Amino acid sequence: MHIISWIAIFLCDLFSIFSHPNYSRAQ
Repeated sequence: MHIISWIAIFLCDLFSIFSHPNYSRAQ
């Protein structure tokens, strides 16, 4: 299921943002 892959990527992205506050891809 692609949903699981999407969630995995989403969680990894959030983890990266929380781990590196200076790194903001959300902008």
